[in-house]
Amino acid sequence: MSPIRLDKIEFSPFCIRSSKMRCSADPEASVSRQPFLPQWQIISLSKVLVWPNSPENPDFPDGTFDVIVSRNLTWTLPDAARAYKEWIRVLKTGGILINADANYGADDFSDTADLPANHAHFTVGDAMMQECEEIKRQLPISSYVRPAWDLETLGKLGINRFSIDLGISSRIYTKKDEFYNPTPMFLICGEKNKCNN
Repeated sequence: MSPIRLDKIEFSPFCIRSSKMRCSADPEASVSRQPFLPQWQIISLSKVLVWPNSPENPDFPDGTFDVIVSRNLTWTLPDAARAYKEWIRVLKTGGILINADANYGADDFSDTADLPANHAHFTVGDAMMQECEEIKRQLPISSYVRPAWDLETLGKLGINRFSIDLGISSRIYTKKDEFYNPTPMFLICGEKNKCNN
């Protein structure tokens, strides 16, 4: 496989610093086996660029990217519909949008009964988990039924070729360890066609 360039958008100063350090040390370490790719393909990267940017307001020209991948991000955005609109704008015609997310609004983050004893949520404490729950409840997307909302929103934006995978969680979380996510994830892939321009 020939090398590709990966542009990574981060909007948290901590994540920007962390990404730059990881990518400068070993560009291939940050993207290796990704479960959303067919047959667990290995990506060979020639260069990883980290851009301080907002996912809702990406500062890129129209038609910049071949593929946009988002994982566990959309549910955190104050205006997810705007993010989808902007992601489609910066995709090239024929470009692919891949979004792996979950209907986290339906879950209570402070309920840790189904998590293993060594889960990462237990290291942040009950107060922090409750604060996360309160912030989540304030986000408009938390009141939507997902992925139905995502498909409807993308359809209104002109994406009319979709694939959806509701079984991605069973392939990502094969065991209940410290990073296990009990909320069932979904994977949406949509193609930008000429009508989206």
